Amino acid sequence: MTESLSSVMQADKSKPLTIEDDEVCFRCFESEKDLQTVVDMMVEQLSEPYPIYTYRYFVQKWPELCILAYLKSNPDKIIASIVSKLDY
Repeated sequence: MTESLSSVMQADKSKPLTIEDDEVCFRCFESEKDLQTVVDMMVEQLSEPYPIYTYRYFVQKWPELCILAYLKSNPDKIIASIVSKLDY
């Protein structure tokens, strides 16, 4: 199933969310285990990563805006992430 990002943003938060595009799949933040994965990835990839409490604030306040990417063949291995917030 392929969905646009706008439909992801409007999706029912009570349902698990997975978007597939070829072999890369996307899902929203789910648990503290995801947080540690995101932080580890940011520490490895960014020259000046934020402290863990910054990421925790974002994912607790806007979990539907934290998108994790993984390969369909290995859903336990996160390969990319987007952590964002919404101000209006």
